Amino acid sequence: MVARLGVLRVDEVTREILGEVIQKIKASGLGVSTIEHVRMPLRGFYRDLVERKVLTVNPAENLRFFTGRMRRGKRVAFFTAEEATKLIAPEERQRGHRKEAAAPRTSSAAV
Repeated sequence: MVARLGVLRVDEVTREILGEVIQKIKASGLGVSTIEHVRMPLRGFYRDLVERKVLTVNPAENLRFFTGRMRRGKRVAFFTAEEATKLIAPEERQRGHRKEAAAPRTSSAAV
């Protein structure tokens, strides 16, 4: 049975309880980002309590056993290196044109 975190004192929360929460999230089919959005604030909260010497151990520090190897979404390359170069090249040419236009002109004609 998963303990409700809201009814426990901070010193009653254990790594195993947090692990149960993570496993329940995983079992419900929610993604990696949801688990991280639960885990990271808890980790920071307990890290602060350890720093202030309220607790001696951070129960949220190492939960890899419970998270397992979480697969992140497939990374998609938006542009190949060649496509990126083609997209950037016109901008680079435009910048060079702007620099030339901004340079002071010298006149050989006498005033």
